[in-house]
Amino acid sequence: MMEDTWAQIPDGVTKVTLISGRTLVFDKRKRNEIEIPFAAAREVVIAAYRTYEAQLCGLLEEQVANRDSLMARERASNRWTEQQLQYIHLLHRTVLMFTAGQRERKIGPDGSANLKWSEIPPDQIKVEKLPQPTCSEERRRRVKEAVAAYVKSGPPLETAKAITPGPGGFAVLPQSAVAPASADKGVAGTTGDKKKK
Repeated sequence: MMEDTWAQIPDGVTKVTLISGRTLVFDKRKRNEIEIPFAAAREVVIAAYRTYEAQLCGLLEEQVANRDSLMARERASNRWTEQQLQYIHLLHRTVLMFTAGQRERKIGPDGSANLKWSEIPPDQIKVEKLPQPTCSEERRRRVKEAVAAYVKSGPPLETAKAITPGPGGFAVLPQSAVAPASADKGVAGTTGDKKKK
């Protein structure tokens, strides 16, 4: 899923403007400044699967609360740059779309998912699309409880307001949603608000 998420980021340098008016710069040549480590990505995938289960069971409030709780946790950790927070949101969305059957995953003859598909004969490309199960009452109850426990164990959701998709699937985060100290610390790839003299 990390490769599929990475493939969605446009090549070259991309600028994304946040609701706050600040601009994030994504330079795809600097993967280590955008992507998160595997262990952290694993936690995002687990949370995204829980979001998918809530969606499958028609639990809209739980679906949103689970996603918002994930993003609030990641912001509160103060481990990530703003670009990495956007990557986390995009990874969550990618997993959700794949598990919901809204996105196919192509796999080449060597097992890789990050290839130039035009160079591979079509008969050597395997396409994965997950079948969609149904949601029993037992599963619905279990998902509702799991989301409630996850949300309760995280930071308050007031800090996770208004995450909306933006260009290329990146989240457009409000000022309060980004790592608060990043502009003052001069995080690479961000442009903070200029201080008045």
